Amino acid sequence: MKKEITNGVWLDVMPTSQFKTIRVEVHFLTKSNARLMAKRALISNILETSSKKYPDQVKVTHQLSEMFGAGFGAGISKRGRLHDLSFSIITANSTYLDTQDDLFKQGIDFLREIIFNPLVTNNRFDESVFETQKDNLLNYIDSATDDKQYYAMERLRELNFGTDAIQAIPSYGRRKELEKVNNQDLFAYYQQLLQEDFMQISVSGDIDAERVLNAFQGWDLTKRNFEIPELTAQFDKNSVVAVKTEKQMLNQSKLNLAFDFPVYLRDKNYFSAIIFNALFGGTPQSKLFLNVREKASLAYYASSTLDLLNGMLMVQTGIDSVNKEEVLKIVNEQVSEMKLKKPSEKELNEAKLGLVSDYLSSLDSQRTAHRRSLTNQIMGNVLSDQEWIEGIQGVKDSDVQRMAELMNLRAVYFLSGENNV
Repeated sequence: MKKEITNGVWLDVMPTSQFKTIRVEVHFLTKSNARLMAKRALISNILETSSKKYPDQVKVTHQLSEMFGAGFGAGISKRGRLHDLSFSIITANSTYLDTQDDLFKQGIDFLREIIFNPLVTNNRFDESVFETQKDNLLNYIDSATDDKQYYAMERLRELNFGTDAIQAIPSYGRRKELEKVNNQDLFAYYQQLLQEDFMQISVSGDIDAERVLNAFQGWDLTKRNFEIPELTAQFDKNSVVAVKTEKQMLNQSKLNLAFDFPVYLRDKNYFSAIIFNALFGGTPQSKLFLNVREKASLAYYASSTLDLLNGMLMVQTGIDSVNKEEVLKIVNEQVSEMKLKKPSEKELNEAKLGLVSDYLSSLDSQRTAHRRSLTNQIMGNVLSDQEWIEGIQGVKDSDVQRMAELMNLRAVYFLSGENNV
């Protein structure tokens, strides 16, 4: 059952006996910008750890324990041009327990408390909580550079999209914006997002849809006028490949590449692109893995990922610095080969089999249903499991070759490890 509770607030109830738990997710979505992303990340941290009724982490944890060990989390993410502040709770289904407790009601009451009743003093968040969580987030931003694989990918995104582009800024924002955030302004923005953000609520489990609807109608949510923007962004081809090299004391260098790949989420080439990526660098049977890592022994890892919200394909490799030029050569050879040669029937069928198997396995996760529910909502269309499988099965060898012809090298970022020069 899918229903708009009030303007800009949607509820999707997915009754199923497949799971013995009930999962509830609440999403607040707005257009991304650098200033707001840091604020929203900080709000997520503050709300996750305290409320008026549960003023510290110990009391939050105790209440979850009282609900037969319920799982709870808050977080932020980017979904194309949207920024998502989300909350989730997973409770056992009382039907399957020897208890009179209504765990579903307790769960959504807990979420309501956490989201709408923060620990507040004089129209601002509790000062101790604010300062602690701001320091924690600043430390997290600083420590993110310790993961050199992640660091190199972020630098590639900056090189590829531009330093100040939304696509290049992490979902938690940047240190310089977070440092400027004060408590009073943050609380004012928190109150604003509660009133203005687009909301998606999703519930899955063995539960009656009408009961869920009645429960959330009791939240008395305000109408909001938010139009979901076009999620995808299109970029003009670069006339010159952007190249940047950075040196650090590392044992393993990172060579990352960005290619123009003008295919977008659920467009006419969507399924062909998924197959192409699986064959090119998305699986352990792919050309990048077999030829760069296994056959030539030039990389610790070599893979590709699709960015179908921005029409890009990214390649990541971990190498010794001395092998940079040879790795570049072999990666480009794989692109050229796929442009000139269709995949064999065996390669195509194995890729399809693996993708469909992974897709069917993902259906065993309750979280998957919620992720797809949100994607359907913000995309404005529904892709069923059967349609996805049929789409993959329908890809031809010529479709895969056509995808290769779309690739155009756009940016090369090299993090050179001086310890292995």
